[in-house]
Parts: sequence; structure tokens; C-alpha cells
Amino acid sequence: MHAAGRAASVGRAWFSVLVLGSATLVFVTFLSFALEGSRSVSTLLFWIGLAGENNVGAWWSGMLLLLAAAFAFDGAASRRAPRAERSAWRALAAALLILSFDEVASLHEFLVASRPVYVAVLAVPLAGLIWSAPPD
Repeated sequence: MHAAGRAASVGRAWFSVLVLGSATLVFVTFLSFALEGSRSVSTLLFWIGLAGENNVGAWWSGMLLLLAAAFAFDGAASRRAPRAERSAWRALAAALLILSFDEVASLHEFLVASRPVYVAVLAVPLAGLIWSAPPD
């Protein structure tokens, strides 16, 4: 098998792992709600599923968002793309990065308990990424 075919095969395998892992966590999430009467099993499944915070499911979805941000940053690095397109990719990457951080670190709970001024701390770097672009 030549190198390009092997790379495509490895890419499909990793994509399959990501889809299978995500589907499994969705199933576990629904199962945890269905078994809500069984306290110990439901609690165990809740710590694995996607419905909770600071658990395996939150880590998994945070890592998927981080992976999507990395791909968006890759789109922003394309020198052949117009400046506006690169800025849009950077803005998407920054938004995905913030969502990833929120998913893993439970940022939205902190912001709800704090003052709204902390939201501006996230908005300033995002705005900077939107309007700044390297010269063509």
C-alpha cells in the first residue's frame, strides 16, 4: 500500500474511533436517564455520560472541540486563502477553543457565579483574532 492510501486508511480508522466513542457516550447518557431509579448504576453511568460536568463525557466532548479548533486553525494558516477567509477560520478556531475550555473547566458555572465583566476577558482575544490577520 502506498503512503497516501495508508494515511487515508489511518485517518478513516481514527474517525471511526471518534464516532464510535461519541455514539457510546450518547448511549450511556440515555441509559443513565432510563435507569434513574437504580441509584448506583445511574450514578456510575452519569459520571461516564455526556450529561454531567467534570466527568469522562465532558472531557471527551472538550477534546473533540479542541480537535475541531486545531483543524480550524489549520484552515486559518492557509496562505492561499483570502484574508477574510483566514480571519473567519481564526474566529471559528477561537470560539471552538473557548468552548473546549468551557467544557473541560466548567467555565460557564464560574461566570454565572461571578460578575459578567469576566465575559469581556474572553471577548477581547476573540475580537482580536477576528480583525487581525497577517498581511497577504
